[in-house]
Amino acid sequence: MLGTNWLNKIGIGILVLGLAFFLAYQLQNLGPAGKVLLGIALSTGMIALGVRYESNERYRILARASAAGGWSLLYFVSYAIYHVPAARVIDSRELDFLLMIAVAAAIVWYSMRYKSQTTTALAFVLSYLTVGIHHTSFYSLIASVILAATVVALALRMQWFALEIFGIIATYFNHFLWVSPVIEAMGPNRVEFPEFRLSVALLAFYWLLFRLSYVYRSVADDNEERLSTAAALLNSFGLMGLLRYQSVHPEWAFRTLLVLGAVELGLAALAARRRRTAFVVLATLGSSLLVAAIPFRYSGSDLSMLWLAAAEAFLLAGVFTREIVFRRIGMLTLAIVSVQMIFDTGAPLLQMRLTSAADIAPAYSTAVLFAMAAALCYLNSHWVRTRWPDLFRQEFDSTLLASMTYVGGLLALLAAWFAFPGMWTAVVWAVLAFVLDVAGKEFAQPSLAVQGNLIAAVAIVRLATLNLYSTESWHGLSLRLVTVGTTALLLYAAAPFARAADEDNDNYKEGPWSLFTALYTWAASILLGVLVWYEVSALNVVVVWMLFGVILIEIGLHLNAGFLRWQGYIALTVSFFRIFFVNLETAGVAGQVSPRISKVLPLAAAYYYTDWRLRRAGPKNAEFQQAGTFFSYLGTATLAALLYFELQDPWVAAGWAALALIAIGAAYALGRRDYLHHSFLLAAAVAFRMITYNFFQPNTQAASFLQSQQYYAGVAIALLFAALPLAFALRRSIARVTGNSPLDSRPEQVFFFVPFGLLTALIALESTRGQLTVNWGVEGVVAFLFAVWVGERSFRLAGLGLLLICATKIFLIDVWGLDLQSKYITLIALGAALVLVSYLYTRYKEKFRQYL
Repeated sequence: MLGTNWLNKIGIGILVLGLAFFLAYQLQNLGPAGKVLLGIALSTGMIALGVRYESNERYRILARASAAGGWSLLYFVSYAIYHVPAARVIDSRELDFLLMIAVAAAIVWYSMRYKSQTTTALAFVLSYLTVGIHHTSFYSLIASVILAATVVALALRMQWFALEIFGIIATYFNHFLWVSPVIEAMGPNRVEFPEFRLSVALLAFYWLLFRLSYVYRSVADDNEERLSTAAALLNSFGLMGLLRYQSVHPEWAFRTLLVLGAVELGLAALAARRRRTAFVVLATLGSSLLVAAIPFRYSGSDLSMLWLAAAEAFLLAGVFTREIVFRRIGMLTLAIVSVQMIFDTGAPLLQMRLTSAADIAPAYSTAVLFAMAAALCYLNSHWVRTRWPDLFRQEFDSTLLASMTYVGGLLALLAAWFAFPGMWTAVVWAVLAFVLDVAGKEFAQPSLAVQGNLIAAVAIVRLATLNLYSTESWHGLSLRLVTVGTTALLLYAAAPFARAADEDNDNYKEGPWSLFTALYTWAASILLGVLVWYEVSALNVVVVWMLFGVILIEIGLHLNAGFLRWQGYIALTVSFFRIFFVNLETAGVAGQVSPRISKVLPLAAAYYYTDWRLRRAGPKNAEFQQAGTFFSYLGTATLAALLYFELQDPWVAAGWAALALIAIGAAYALGRRDYLHHSFLLAAAVAFRMITYNFFQPNTQAASFLQSQQYYAGVAIALLFAALPLAFALRRSIARVTGNSPLDSRPEQVFFFVPFGLLTALIALESTRGQLTVNWGVEGVVAFLFAVWVGERSFRLAGLGLLLICATKIFLIDVWGLDLQSKYITLIALGAALVLVSYLYTRYKEKFRQYL
């Protein structure tokens, strides 16, 4: 056994640890990547060796030890590539987490394939040790979390309870290896170190993980039960030992012992139906912890607490003895004590909370008193009354006990306020509302849901009057962000359950939504929107609103919740208007991407995505179609506004013209009428911009043609003309559909006459008196020839009209004011143009008639 079994495991363990130190601290010339590659090569070789000789009876033990060492070394490498500086090759904690999970999953697969508990235990113990000796920060303990979860999974799946014992010991020992340098460095004067609370939370997670494994397992024989019992005891000893070792708050001992004892008793109740031994073990542990908590309790008592206990004793005595006098004494006493507590014990504290501007310390003792009274009110109203309904058939008894639930709600509200004053009050109220709403739905108790809705409304008022205006911080975070954000999330979580208060509504019976559900989500969305306004930088507000709107729409589509979709619509719409007040007015730094582009362009993409998503979700849904069209307009408007602010002033018209060309292209490719309308509006905007700006900007004397207003305007006009082929193609496709407007049926008219008119005006502004008639004549001829080519009568009439204007201009103006040379050049050019047109009419007379 020693020579063939234990020695090879010990040797493999020493080898793996040596390789871990070797890779981490030596081989400096290799660099991190070289060390990692070497570690992978060694671990892979050891695993391959184990797999190769697993089937050989003679070398099976050595092969399994080799495989165990290889897996542990591979897990250490996956840990070291981020957490060990000498072997660090990646900078993503999340990626390293996934890699460690992948290796752990591979160990599970190997263990289930070869079914060797000893090999698996060796692999895990070595993995714990190699990680434990190279702790660099608290977050390196994530490796222990993965290993602990993997050990539990294998123990339950394969019933390897001895493996779990090794896992428990290694988990807590690994945590000790991390925390001991921190504790020893502080000496006798211990203070709370930065990771103290996280360390406590992690220890609690380990304990709960192994404890749930103990409760829910199935054992086959007494040996497995003994191993399980050992694991349960080790789990408790490990938790309590480490909590005591790292303790910096001795005053927490009483509460910790009390909570652990209560939880152990609760888990014992869960285990009672599964295994008698588990029930006995956990009940003994829980009772011992509760008894141990008593010496830590501070002295003091409250008379109201005694009266509450007496009232409950009378009520229960009346129930068990079926004596109505006792029951009524108990109910009336409970009601009177509750009123006394509110007006005597609670009123002074309430007055102080409402009138004092200073920060009020929590009143935990009063809060506990009120919470206990609330619990008794709920217990009697919802359990005692339904458990023994025949004892409360009389109207007086039934009404009195049923009304106690609302007294309980008020007491619970005040208890939360007393325990958590200031900024946290609204959060705790939201938690209370959530709990009541869930209980109201799960237990079919509308009165609980009504209380939850009322408390939620109070929490919202509290946020609106206090939290939203606070500038306090909490652990480096904005307290407003934490409290308002948490409350909003709780309102979302409670929304599906709030409908329990609307039991008479048809939606309550047939669907998941009600008015209360919608109100909850509206309140939560408004709170988050306002929170973004306060907490996010001015330039980023629109981006967060946009993301929020898209998420709400997606959830609304998934859940078929119209109120969520409308919240998303409003969030997106508000983000659109916001850009005109902040984002578009912000100039960028030369050489860097403009904040206008980085913040505004994603909004346009989001609007177009929303349009696509809605149409895809409901092709025949009127709401989706109309909303999609609306957001497509917002997307195009956003791009147009971005071009206005980003482009140089002379190029704005050309940018809009290019956008119009893209819009009509989208209309043709997607068969979308609204994109055609976008192109019409953009063409009109181009005309307006050129008439009000480009046509009246003088050219500098040193400017080249590429810097002239004629060039800028010409590019815009050319882009509009470039849309004509798409317009003709659209006309042919639209002609097959009935009920179209004249403009939709003839889009080519817009993309001919708008640029034609602009070109005509540009020629008039840029030509001399002598050149104008000739240039207009050339334009008229070109328009006429184009009309002949495409067979469009309106274009032909436009060209002819411009030629007639030229002829009229010659006889009314040019002949009287031009010099002799200009006169004959103008007359010859225009005459030739008119003759050419006349010839074409004559030559193709029959074809022209077909166009009429």
